Amino acid sequence: MSKSQLKAYLLEHRNDAEVFHALMDKIASEPNQTFYTVKEVGKLQELIEDRQRLKLVNNEQLSISDEETDNSIQFS
Repeated sequence: MSKSQLKAYLLEHRNDAEVFHALMDKIASEPNQTFYTVKEVGKLQELIEDRQRLKLVNNEQLSISDEETDNSIQFS
């Protein structure tokens, strides 16, 4: 299972320790991990907010792109 599939499954089966450990193993095996201390929680919050803004901008761009494609279709 992919990491996102494991996360989705775990949200529905919160007491499944085996799946939890499989997800933690998958996360631990990823390269370039960054860990934050309690003192760095502000920086982590900034990163989360930046990521959310980026997703929002990307979704808006996709929406605009879809509208432009829909508007350019001409029927004869």
